Amino acid sequence: MTPDEYLASILSRITAPTGTLGPGSQVLSGLTPTIRGWATTQLVEVKLSGSYAKGTSIIGGTDVDLFISLSSTTSQTLKEIYNSLANYFSGKGYSVRRQNVSIGITYAAKTVDLVPGKKQAAYGSDHSLYVSRQDTWTKTNVDTHIRTVSGSRHVDVIKLVKHWRTLHNLDFPSFAVELAVLKALDGVWLTGLADRFLKVLEFLRDRISIAALPDPANSSNNVANDMTATQKSAIASAARSSLGKQNWNQILW
Repeated sequence: MTPDEYLASILSRITAPTGTLGPGSQVLSGLTPTIRGWATTQLVEVKLSGSYAKGTSIIGGTDVDLFISLSSTTSQTLKEIYNSLANYFSGKGYSVRRQNVSIGITYAAKTVDLVPGKKQAAYGSDHSLYVSRQDTWTKTNVDTHIRTVSGSRHVDVIKLVKHWRTLHNLDFPSFAVELAVLKALDGVWLTGLADRFLKVLEFLRDRISIAALPDPANSSNNVANDMTATQKSAIASAARSSLGKQNWNQILW
């Protein structure tokens, strides 16, 4: 078995199911009525926004992200929207985790992140989000994120790197993984799965500690800043260790 064939076999095993029977769609359909009960007339839409929307989800290593789009005419502040959503789900009996821009819950044995956003204008898909850690706000565009990642040539490598992250117990946020892979392979015309994966490991070893990972929907948001120096050092160390292995089954299994 060639390295590419070996990695392809792992890829087929770890790729999460999609479509109407996939976890993402099931969570979306199951939670939308509750979300609609909270948002009432201000709701524009609820949609998958993370790995399940981008095609980078893996079994056992992917949360389900639901983006809740609220009308630009919503009168509440972003902070009030964030707190209201948390309180509403808590009142419904959910154990709520207040995260940086999302509300975390567990639904149907799945970890779910609810991201409430307020449209910046009646038309277009730019949204404003509350950033709880800094008590501020940021701009985002989920549609841009989805197009950037799913439209790349490297969704397969992203899934393998997410699996590698899980195997090595790394605190490496999924969006940062996706952007790091795209940056590592920007302008690189390697086609083999193994060659591209190794190129990403080299990037993580040599540059993750200093590289900027700009949000494609908001250039002022450096996603690399969501990781601490300790997290980045652990990622670099794991990449260095993996690159030193002699056999592929010591890197990914």
